[in-house]
Amino acid sequence: MRLHSLTCPNCNGILEVENNLDTFYCKYCGHKIILEGQSDAAYRARTEIAGMAHDERMAREQHQHAERMEDKNNKIVGKILIGLGIFFLIFFVILAILIPITEKAEKESSDKQEKQLQSLVEEIQVDIEKGNFDIAFAKAETIDYTEGYNDEIDEKWDNIRKSVKDQIIEAEKEETGKSKHKPEKDKLFGLF
Repeated sequence: MRLHSLTCPNCNGILEVENNLDTFYCKYCGHKIILEGQSDAAYRARTEIAGMAHDERMAREQHQHAERMEDKNNKIVGKILIGLGIFFLIFFVILAILIPITEKAEKESSDKQEKQLQSLVEEIQVDIEKGNFDIAFAKAETIDYTEGYNDEIDEKWDNIRKSVKDQIIEAEKEETGKSKHKPEKDKLFGLF
């Protein structure tokens, strides 16, 4: 590098070269000045500055990428949670609608079967009055609550069946002196 006495080509002010850089600005008028040739120090400084700028840009881009990925993941998790929330909300609304409807339908079905069973008991009473004990007993065997809506109702009809059978046996004994039908045995713990 050649040494020169440097003056600003714009304002003729005396220039001071700092840190052996080959590009600088006039302190009087702000004019940019580039020296011929480049000193090793200037080249190293420029390379180091460019490297630092590159490293800083890469770190910033990595940080921004990480933030974008985190935002994307948070949005996905948020959408999944919203979807699950909607699913469970719909599920519980459907349950809230279906349970009463199902219970009502089961109750109606239970009531219908009880009416049928009551009608059967009335038919059996007529058969007993007519002395048709075999037919009455066969009908009594079919008194069975099958809806399963309520254990108390099931037990009630089991007791009615036993009572009707006992009534048939007693009526047959009164009329004929004996009965060929046997009373119903109690079930042990609901297993037999």
